[in-house]
Amino acid sequence: MSGFVTINKIRTQTLSNISGEASWTLPLEDGTDAESLATDGNGAFVFRKSHFVNGIDLSSGIHSGLISGGQITINKSDPTQFDISVGKGVIINDDNRENITVKIIEWDAKIGLETPWRTIHHGTWIGIDIDGNVETNELDYTPDGIRYHIRLGRLSHWGYGNITTTSEFPLYFNANGEFIMMAMAYGTANVIGNVISANGANLMLDKSHGICVRVGANANISRRNPNMTTLPANIVTPLRRVYRDGNGCSMIEGDFDIINPSQYDDNSGTLKRVKRSQYTIQTVIIYPFNKLWRTFILYGQKVYKSYESAVNGLQTYIPIVPDDIFGGNTRAFIIVPGNCENLTKGIEEESVAIVKGPIFGNSYG
Repeated sequence: MSGFVTINKIRTQTLSNISGEASWTLPLEDGTDAESLATDGNGAFVFRKSHFVNGIDLSSGIHSGLISGGQITINKSDPTQFDISVGKGVIINDDNRENITVKIIEWDAKIGLETPWRTIHHGTWIGIDIDGNVETNELDYTPDGIRYHIRLGRLSHWGYGNITTTSEFPLYFNANGEFIMMAMAYGTANVIGNVISANGANLMLDKSHGICVRVGANANISRRNPNMTTLPANIVTPLRRVYRDGNGCSMIEGDFDIINPSQYDDNSGTLKRVKRSQYTIQTVIIYPFNKLWRTFILYGQKVYKSYESAVNGLQTYIPIVPDDIFGGNTRAFIIVPGNCENLTKGIEEESVAIVKGPIFGNSYG
């Protein structure tokens, strides 16, 4: 190092290593905010944008999301309200790649919160915005929306009254961004198992042991593995039967132990009768969360004259999943006649078929 010392200061323009074999020149002017010194490979230190902003390493592929806390619970005094625990998250704006901004969001516990969707929708998605305010949405965040919000989870209020359950689906800031975007676009993915089969001489269903991937679905079990959840084998109960209200949302019947082959959904908001000799294709969708799952059965949305025509129709059958229940994984399609009372016997007689669904979400292409 060559230079001179004044009171409590060392002034120099060159730094050398201890042997004097290498040296680097220093810049003559200060850098700007969020810049740090780095070598240029040619013997000089220069100011460059740092990978670290507010202590967050931008080079690790992180994104907006939860850091800690933010648990959602039903309010103990009033089941129409919910609470959020103290928490911390980060929102990263990288619209301008030359000037990425990172804002740490911290909030105190929030008690006795209301959702405007409780009396008109089946659920509410909860998040925190860039100002630390609570957001309530009828639908989950889009892949673009989660870039500017901290997603916490979902409230369920199936009866349009009390909040019945809370489900944590946090998006953590250090989860792989590309995976998150794909998972948000395609919904729940089935990794292995979760095969739907007939339970016996009845209209009940069984599900095998399996593993699913859904953003935040395992957060309560493992913060290190928040997105992959293992589901045990069990009878599929309760079933929630679903048909469309004619306006893009769902009408839900629940809770049941059996499917109902005698009716179908024509999108009028009222179920119609399936004749004894007619067939429909019902759709089994599961929604995993914390080693549990909810199961929805979409009523058939088209009537077929015979078993053979239904089997052929399945090749192009694309059920319409209402927006307010989108995001699960389609595990099976059930081809069933209107007069069926015994799934196992129907399979043996080739009047019933249970066909495995796709790997990804509600995609049928």
